[in-house]
Amino acid sequence: MKKIFALLLSMVFLFSACSKTEEVKNQSTSAQESATTTPENEKVTIEIFQFKVEIVEQLNGLIADFEKEYPYIDVVIDTVGGGVRTMERHLEVE
Repeated sequence: MKKIFALLLSMVFLFSACSKTEEVKNQSTSAQESATTTPENEKVTIEIFQFKVEIVEQLNGLIADFEKEYPYIDVVIDTVGGGVRTMERHLEVE
């Protein structure tokens, strides 16, 4: 009886694992298709909110390089020093 139960249980796990793999593959394929259907000339804006004042120059350099390669993507960085209280005030204003 224990052997039959173990066999049935292992078959259930085997079939459930196979079905999940196929489901993940389908989700991945649909995500890739939707990513490739966006036209490259459509303007996109990415907004970054960060606290590290000391890395602003490096981030601006990275953004400049990124925007050269992807001119249809506009990256806006909002650097605020001062910690959590400053972020709370910033979010209240918007």
